[in-house]
Amino acid sequence: MNIMKWRGRPPKFQNPEELEKAIAEYFEECDEMSKPYTVTGLAMTLGISVSSLREYKNAINNIDILAQLDNDIKIKLSLIVKRAYQMCEYYVEQQLLDTKSSKSAAGYIFALKNFGRDFVDKQEIINCPNKDIESLSKEEIERKLIELEN
Repeated sequence: MNIMKWRGRPPKFQNPEELEKAIAEYFEECDEMSKPYTVTGLAMTLGISVSSLREYKNAINNIDILAQLDNDIKIKLSLIVKRAYQMCEYYVEQQLLDTKSSKSAAGYIFALKNFGRDFVDKQEIINCPNKDIESLSKEEIERKLIELEN
């Protein structure tokens, strides 16, 4: 009895060397044309969607992604794409820190947050359930503000 291991069309890249070559060509073209390294640009050049590129990257951690490929091929493909993502992240970091090319940090910060790593905003909220601010006197509020400043 022949049981299918997967459904859908096969992945576009099944050969690590072919994928590595296509990615290298993308970065070379960017360098030659002075274009930024972007994940979307990489995906477009490879002829796949950003979500498919992300699946290649995450395949090493998920047995269901690229399940039709041998595990060693899947790992190689995943590592190649992870390296390409790192190159895009590195480019953004370099541009953010370069005072000559950085006009506004907002775009670069947005890109770094969306690479899906540890670049996130964190906000700390202190909740004081025992007393709400309306019940405090002016002196109590001033004292609390001084405590927070110290």
